[in-house]
Amino acid sequence: MQIGNWLKRGAMTCALAMVLLPALAADEISPLPDLDACIAAALKERPGVLFGWKETGVGAYQISVIAADGKIADAPCSGSAPAGLQFENRLGLRRFEPYERIQVPEASARATASLIFSGRVRYTQMEIDTDVRGGLSYEYRMELQSGHHVLARVDTVSGLLVYAEVQE
Repeated sequence: MQIGNWLKRGAMTCALAMVLLPALAADEISPLPDLDACIAAALKERPGVLFGWKETGVGAYQISVIAADGKIADAPCSGSAPAGLQFENRLGLRRFEPYERIQVPEASARATASLIFSGRVRYTQMEIDTDVRGGLSYEYRMELQSGHHVLARVDTVSGLLVYAEVQE
């Protein structure tokens, strides 16, 4: 009996969230100048899959790429000069096969990650995270207008927001 009530409440909450979600979506997302140009340049110079990025200044980023050999390499990139990147390999290897199954482009996942937060949202970094079952998700770190830090995960196959947490 209690499980039935719990399921009804869960379905009602889910339906209510779907109705209210567009009204609560982020009012404004701070731009990330030249991020897409840096990502494109990094993937052109080091073929593989985007593993992550971190904003290091206005129009400056650290881009991480995982190559088919399982090595992850990082390169600083300035939006004003996104060519001639100098990659530095990280220690260790990862299996590349799970990264080949990514179906959702990072830019689409980025747009999804901020949907449940209101006010101004500023992205600070993204890295692909692996869950206990081996599934991959884009893990975004953001700052809200209130000054709170946010963690959000978007599934790399479905494009659905699977986790969100507001941190102090």
